Amino acid sequence: ELRVGQVAELNVTLTLGDVSSEVEVRGTAAQVETQDSALSSSMDSRAIRELPLNGRDFAQLALLQVGVSPSRRTSDSGGPGTKLVINGTKPSQVSFLLDGSDINDANNNTPGSAAGVMLGVDTLEEFRVLTNSYSAAYGRSAGGVVSAVTRSGTNQFHGSVFEFHRNSAMDAKNFFDAR
Repeated sequence: ELRVGQVAELNVTLTLGDVSSEVEVRGTAAQVETQDSALSSSMDSRAIRELPLNGRDFAQLALLQVGVSPSRRTSDSGGPGTKLVINGTKPSQVSFLLDGSDINDANNNTPGSAAGVMLGVDTLEEFRVLTNSYSAAYGRSAGGVVSAVTRSGTNQFHGSVFEFHRNSAMDAKNFFDAR
């Protein structure tokens, strides 16, 4: 199984056998990445869709990766999307790729909709966060790369519906609220 951006090499040696011989191989071994020195982690479609997210913004899943944190300053980067800091760099140093295409704006600001979120998680098949030592092919950014791959469609009509309801009437009281 290949993940987004992964390069795999499989060295196989074949020997000649009898015409009547039959070989059956079962089971798989975990492959070690030997072609790429990048530090990264990826999520499959099941994890993307089933983890609870506030607003269904897939960029929040990047916060689960090592070295990724939310930006505490709003002046670090323009753009309406979730501002990420990868390994201590500015949010404007993080590249976002969608199906291999750069979706940052001309100033390398974080992409997002008017609501401040990116694609809903239902549209993604997998995504990967590259945090260190990635290839020069990704270029443009020194902080990190968030790469997402969309799901392919079918000839059948299908979809999903969700509702996200949140208001202060349902929140628990904190220490400073009036009694």
